[in-house]
Amino acid sequence: SASSPECSKCMVSLMGRQYLMQGTRKFCVECYESLYCNTCQGCKKIISAESRDISYKELHFHDTCFTCTGCDKSLANESFIHKEGQFICAKCYEDKFSPKCTTCKKAFKPGIKRMEYQGKSYHEKCFCCSACGDAIGQKSFVKREDGIFCKKCFETKLANKCGKCNKVDAFAVRIITVGLQNKLTTSGVAYKDQTFHESCFLCEGCGKKMAHEQFVTHEEAPYCVDCHVDKFSKK
Repeated sequence: SASSPECSKCMVSLMGRQYLMQGTRKFCVECYESLYCNTCQGCKKIISAESRDISYKELHFHDTCFTCTGCDKSLANESFIHKEGQFICAKCYEDKFSPKCTTCKKAFKPGIKRMEYQGKSYHEKCFCCSACGDAIGQKSFVKREDGIFCKKCFETKLANKCGKCNKVDAFAVRIITVGLQNKLTTSGVAYKDQTFHESCFLCEGCGKKMAHEQFVTHEEAPYCVDCHVDKFSKK
């Protein structure tokens, strides 16, 4: 009858019952939900008309089912990342997927400066000299198996110094081991457990450079062959 509205689908009387409108049509709650409410991707149940429907693209969730894959926290009012079919809160995403500092193992926050070296990433404050602990920043440094070292620490504590002038040639002297041949072929000279610049490794007699010359020692001092013959050969 005109005084007794009916559900537009199942025709049940709506007198004394809750009903919902779609346009000008009236529906009982059950019919309305089956026709117009979405199915939750989480629990696979209908999201009732009274429940909050969280939608992402074409996916729908109850607000209680829309949770982080990592920590199970509700994402209904949180920022999140959708990756490989998973919904992940910002913190879990950072912990799991963000690049991490090689030194402290922590993720890089947005806007934080990152240092890159040999395919590895570092916070600027974590890329430090292994000797003094100061941040390297944009300064020169030396990488060794036992760590990275700022120029100052390398030169004062680690680098080979010339046995004559006691200075480091730029970053390091290129050294060869003299061995038994006494033949020097590179820009750095190793002799008697010391290193020398080419320009500092000189004949004790005439002062000429011997980096690429045969030489002879007398009382641990180096001499060119001519000077050694002149000074020490039996006449």
